[in-house]
Amino acid sequence: MGFGTAKKPKTVESALICSRCDALFFDPVKMDCQHYFCRACIEPCSDCLMCGADIHKRTPEPKLEDLVELFIKVCGDLDAFEAAAAGRAAADSKATATDDDSNAATRDKGSDGGAEQHGSEATSKSSNAKDDVARAEYMLQCALRSMAGGNFAAAAARFGRCREQLVSLAEAAAETSWSEDSCCRLGDVCGSQGVCEQRLGRLNAAEGCFKDSIHFLKKSPVRSGQVVHALAVSNNKLGDLHYSRQEHELARSSYSDALAIRQQACEVQVQDDDGCAHVSAALNLVTSLLKVADIEEVLGNSKAASECLAKADNLLVSVSGNILPGSADEAKHRGLQNFSMKLGATLNANIDDLKVS
Repeated sequence: MGFGTAKKPKTVESALICSRCDALFFDPVKMDCQHYFCRACIEPCSDCLMCGADIHKRTPEPKLEDLVELFIKVCGDLDAFEAAAAGRAAADSKATATDDDSNAATRDKGSDGGAEQHGSEATSKSSNAKDDVARAEYMLQCALRSMAGGNFAAAAARFGRCREQLVSLAEAAAETSWSEDSCCRLGDVCGSQGVCEQRLGRLNAAEGCFKDSIHFLKKSPVRSGQVVHALAVSNNKLGDLHYSRQEHELARSSYSDALAIRQQACEVQVQDDDGCAHVSAALNLVTSLLKVADIEEVLGNSKAASECLAKADNLLVSVSGNILPGSADEAKHRGLQNFSMKLGATLNANIDDLKVS
């Protein structure tokens, strides 16, 4: 009674978890010392991270990868996974057995079919018990866990699969328009996938993800605070990507879009709050103002840069009295002040150079 109930989650799931990224295996490989890792996790290493043995080869493990896929398919349901895995193991064992006569072969075939059916029914039963929303949610959790563990290849792939599931759900549920929740979820997933692609150096893929994030967020039937914030963030991420590639005009366009979104949101917020904008919204607006000021300075537009910088400084002063000591807003306020001072010094130096010339 209660066999394995306390240890089962640790025993079963941990066998499918990479010790390096602490997430489900992705493209798993086996070392000579019989330890397993995600390929991306162990690729840079010359020694095993578990025992320190020299690594001579990394052998792909498709069977382990299949088990991980099965675990994902049942949304981490341990009972369903164990039943399906047992059925699959029995089927594989029967399939590889050597039969001495036709009767034995027939019987084995029948047993094989029963084992396969058992595994298939277990998987199907679990899949039916877990609806599409739950499967998308579980895939999202897998992606976030891979991302947190630094396996951006796994995270990018899993965010992509989550995105496909969410799109299918949204298309199936929509009559005239998509829901705000669907648009926000897709915007966040695409944005996170873009960050992973960028970390992997796949900048074209990252650009596509950020643009898709903006596209899905714009489909939202309402412009709530959540949608507005996500839209501004995605535009800024796209701007940062263009900036890193020295595509300064494109960067300015994306930063300006984010600024316009946040300015409009703050105007509405000021009206709703009887003239008192929230500190977090004001600091977000300062962020956009400084990004625009920075890119204008890079493009040689000192006047436009100075105007944005002045607006940012005024906002920083206006909200300083409403910031709680020790809060995240205080740390952000300090960081923005420091950046503003550095940018101001650069602008002043450029202006002095122009006067001298």
